[in-house]
Amino acid sequence: MLIRKKIIAQIFIAIICLFTPMIAGAVSFVQIITMEKDGSGIIKLIYSEKESLVKEKNFVVGNLPFTKEKSAEYFNSSNTSIRLFEISKDPKDNTLIQITASMNFKDISSINEMKALPDAKVSITETDTGKVFVYTITPEFTKSNSISYLFTILTYNGVVKSSNGKIEGKNVQWSRSKEYIDAKKVMDFIATLESDVKTTSKDSGNKEKSCGLFGVELPLIIFLGFAFTKLANRKKV
Repeated sequence: MLIRKKIIAQIFIAIICLFTPMIAGAVSFVQIITMEKDGSGIIKLIYSEKESLVKEKNFVVGNLPFTKEKSAEYFNSSNTSIRLFEISKDPKDNTLIQITASMNFKDISSINEMKALPDAKVSITETDTGKVFVYTITPEFTKSNSISYLFTILTYNGVVKSSNGKIEGKNVQWSRSKEYIDAKKVMDFIATLESDVKTTSKDSGNKEKSCGLFGVELPLIIFLGFAFTKLANRKKV
C-alpha cells in the first residue's frame, strides 16, 4: 500500500512538471483522491503560481493558501484534517511557488466544508448498477482560484465499473485544459463504483411480507374452520 502511494505521488510530480509552463496569473491545479468504500479517505492537492502574484495577493490566491500559517484555516474543518503541507519552488521554473497539501476526510461528500474547496460539490448515490460518484467543479471555483489547468485522479479501494474519465485499474483520471475552463462550463467527473449494498425492490419486500403473514394466519384459519365444523355437528345431534 505504501509503495503504491509513493508511486502515485511520483506520477503526480511528473505530471506537474510536464504541464508547468504557465502564463502569469494562472494556477495549475492537481488533485488526487484516495477513497475507501465507506466514503472516507485522503485528498492530495498540488498547485503552483507565480511567486510575484502570490506576494501581490498576500499569499492567498482565491481560496488557495501559499503559507503554512494560513493552511489550517483553509484545509481543516469538522470533516477534514491536514496530514501534510509543503512549500517548494517548481523544479522547472524557480519563479513558481508549488504547494503540496494532503488532508484526511471522514466523508468525501463533505469536502466542500474546507474553506479551500467551497465550490467543489461531491455526491455519492447508491443505485441498482452501483455507487455513482459525481464530483462537480463549477466555473466559480476555477475563476476564483485563477485555475488554467485541472487534473484529477480518483483511486477507489474497490472496483471501478464505468466513468466519463479514463479508467486504469482502480484509478480514474480527468483533465481539463485552459480552453475548456475558459468556456465557463460546469465540469462533472463521474464514476460508477462497485457497491457492497444489496438493493431490493419494494414489491419483492411486500411479497415477502404478505407471504410471512399468510404463513402465520394459515394454521389459525384451519383451526377455526375445524372448531366451527365440530360445533355445528354437535348442534345437529
